[in-house]
Amino acid sequence: MTKNRRAGLVLCLIAAIGTAGCNWRQTTKSRDVSTLSPDEARLYWLAEVAKPDVKKDTILAAVRFFSLTDKPAAEKLILRGQTMDPTGPWPAELGRLYFLTLVGATSATAQGVVGTVNEADAHGAYAEEIRRFLASSSDVTLLAVTAEALATQGRTLYEKHSIDFDPVELANTYLARASKLDPRSAQVRQSEENIRSWVAAGNVPLPAIGASPGAQDKGPGDAAGPKQ
Repeated sequence: MTKNRRAGLVLCLIAAIGTAGCNWRQTTKSRDVSTLSPDEARLYWLAEVAKPDVKKDTILAAVRFFSLTDKPAAEKLILRGQTMDPTGPWPAELGRLYFLTLVGATSATAQGVVGTVNEADAHGAYAEEIRRFLASSSDVTLLAVTAEALATQGRTLYEKHSIDFDPVELANTYLARASKLDPRSAQVRQSEENIRSWVAAGNVPLPAIGASPGAQDKGPGDAAGPKQ
């Protein structure tokens, strides 16, 4: 980032916090954030979410950025969005963020598939805090979405030896808790169906809820996904 460009971004952020925001076109000719450096993108999103008239879609986009670079900041933005729009997709976004936190994700594709992870982050203070929170959470959607991601993407990372804990076992505990909280939950049923579809596509089978961890090593015909 050039010195002049950084100065412009900082002034933009100050303007956003102190007044009604700033016009990004004053500091860059493009709104394609993917072309910016990490530092530029961070300043851009900080300026955008600091605007008093910030929209839900902007907060969601900022969440996607910070979910890989500053997960606590992403969590704060999600909670802020939930306050603005209680009926929005915030529980699902939080579930996605918590999955990324638990596996220590540091990069992802445009489709949301985790590319790289940091093992230290997966066992860091924030990740451990999230583990404790989920263990006692009563948010069915949050539990189901987190479990689904762990049982699919997480399992792939585990098979590649990118993470050192069994995400399927953890997913089962969250699905079991969600089902106990709300046996008729549509979100839980949908997450279970999504996991079964993932298994049917030729991926590693998922053991039934309550099965021993060793059950996951059985062949494709031995498990068809979580069952109640």
